Amino acid sequence: MRKITFLSTVVLCGLLAVSCMSPQQKIDSIAKKLNKDCPIEVGNGAGSIISAESLPEKTLKMNFQINSTLDLDEPTRAMLIEAMKTIFVSMADTDYLFKKIKKMEATVIVSIVTPNNEAMDIVINPDDFKNVEKVQLTKGGMDSEDNVQTILKTMATSFQKQLPMVDEETGIKTIDCYVERMTLVTVGELPDEFLEEVIEEGDSDTFVALLKQMMVEMIKEDPSMKYVVDKGVTVKYIYKKTDGSVFVEQDVSKADL
Repeated sequence: MRKITFLSTVVLCGLLAVSCMSPQQKIDSIAKKLNKDCPIEVGNGAGSIISAESLPEKTLKMNFQINSTLDLDEPTRAMLIEAMKTIFVSMADTDYLFKKIKKMEATVIVSIVTPNNEAMDIVINPDDFKNVEKVQLTKGGMDSEDNVQTILKTMATSFQKQLPMVDEETGIKTIDCYVERMTLVTVGELPDEFLEEVIEEGDSDTFVALLKQMMVEMIKEDPSMKYVVDKGVTVKYIYKKTDGSVFVEQDVSKADL
């Protein structure tokens, strides 16, 4: 007969304990995990989950603080409902905890608070997790160019507060972020040493191609960025030399994803 080691026994007991938990106990566990990790930044700096609560009937409530001031009029509320539902539903494809929520067919309440203390609740039902297309509105939501620009400005304002940002590995510094109609523009500065190495090795074309690939992958992995790009937004990256001259510009649109 095969012997079971002490470690295997511990692991087995742990798995059995989790499998024997009721759906409500699992929601309790998810809320505790989220609270341990809070604040959790969501949506490329647009806001953060600041706390979570387990509610009856398989319901998880997340308290979400938006970084930029928004007037919660009807168009903005419609925009937020669609945007936030899409972002959190999309997270069920990549985030372990949200995968569990989707599998349990739980309900999520996103309780939004703005810096000027306006509030609204967004309810994400199990059916929303089953089909992300159902949560996207046909009118009054993000399909309006004005509404797209509103959310872009919110993202840009939040991102600007974190600038300048320096990549520890390459030394590339992000120095600006702004919106031009349906384009989100970020400006970076390439350090002289980095540029000299690229030019010296004759890898300029390879670097530009790799840069585009990196930007595409980054957008695909960020639910909020992918969401706005899917809505027709172009993301432009401008990389400058330290003397201010432009070294390369790259655009990423929906066709690139």
